[in-house]
Amino acid sequence: MAMEMEPDERVPAGSSRRRGGVMIGPSADPVPTKSQTSGFGRLKGIWVKMAQASTVNKLVEELGEDLDFQLVSEKPDSLDSLLERSLFTKEEIRMVYRRFKQECPNGILTEEIFRTVFQQFFPIGDTSQYAHFVFNTFKRNSSGNVTFASFIETMSVMTKGTTEQKLEWIFNLYDVDRDGCLSQHDVRLILESMYFMVGKDIETEERSLKRHVKYIFKKYGGDGGPCDEITKDSFINTCIQNREICSSVAGYTSGLL
Repeated sequence: MAMEMEPDERVPAGSSRRRGGVMIGPSADPVPTKSQTSGFGRLKGIWVKMAQASTVNKLVEELGEDLDFQLVSEKPDSLDSLLERSLFTKEEIRMVYRRFKQECPNGILTEEIFRTVFQQFFPIGDTSQYAHFVFNTFKRNSSGNVTFASFIETMSVMTKGTTEQKLEWIFNLYDVDRDGCLSQHDVRLILESMYFMVGKDIETEERSLKRHVKYIFKKYGGDGGPCDEITKDSFINTCIQNREICSSVAGYTSGLL
């Protein structure tokens, strides 16, 4: 706000005065009139607003998102907490949250919503089974649903985790019964779901499916021969030693944002 001075309060030329904690002077030039200072004040205000416009818009947007965090029925953790629990930056978390709340306005991701969204990426096939297995890799609450905090944790590993972290997530995806080992039944279920997802018929692809399962258990068995189950260590160690697999893992989880 421009400081206005009454005519009888003008400071003599060459002198200075302190008014309200602000030094005024030296005032060798004539002091602007009341109308002039008001005009200068308005002009200054316009420049300040122009300079701060981008910052204000950003703050308004952030405040709006923070308000959204408070209004959803399932209130997500604070941004600082999400930063500690994930590998994302604050801006990345905000971006993911904007997308999350579009599909989940109440702050909860159900399996039904997840399946619906997943199906959009593979319109020619049936993704319900594979989407079910992927959904089970998220930590779920007592109602069997996924909160934003759980969603952001898993997504950050899939997109920004180390190769070993990504391989561990893939192992958990294949470990359908969650017993810590991959059985042929586990692997077959995942492969079947992938066949369904791209529109393949299981009956006509039975020989190919069996051959694929057999190949996996020979490759990841740990001793180079056939095995009945694959441990997590054997799976991760075999993958890490293969450059082509590591490259595929990086591509498998890239572009999710």
